[in-house]
Amino acid sequence: MASINETICLRPMAAHDVPAVAALEAELFSDPWSKKSYEETLASGRYDCWVLEQATAHASERIGYFVGQKILEEAEVHRIAVRTASRGKGYGQRLLADFLERMRHAGVGTVFLEVRAGNEAAIGLYRKNGFTQSGIRRGYYHNPSEDAVLMQKRLSENG
Repeated sequence: MASINETICLRPMAAHDVPAVAALEAELFSDPWSKKSYEETLASGRYDCWVLEQATAHASERIGYFVGQKILEEAEVHRIAVRTASRGKGYGQRLLADFLERMRHAGVGTVFLEVRAGNEAAIGLYRKNGFTQSGIRRGYYHNPSEDAVLMQKRLSENG
């Protein structure tokens, strides 16, 4: 994954990460969350927010991030993203697997998410991790208009 001269670190998102995360969000999504949305999400303390940081001898860069939420015995994936140049190296898998493990330990029964119907890479990642399609929301996304595929994964027999 990383060369000898770089380190990949998964850590909780902090306030100083928000400008970089919001910039990456705007680069990757046609319907990006704003910097203010990330500030409010992080400040609320109700979300599971993580960044994937690549550090070299000279600099560090946020190459991915994750936002999810636990609500009682359920959880939802809100955002998962990896910088385009860093894709195909297992970073999305790492972000998702880490969240699923935290939720399993927290007693979550089922994890839910929605994804653009045309986002084949994301759908593949979710299927690889045991998510199954549970429905469709017609015309859910805008810019461009697209259906949402609803997916879920059971983490325990109680979920």
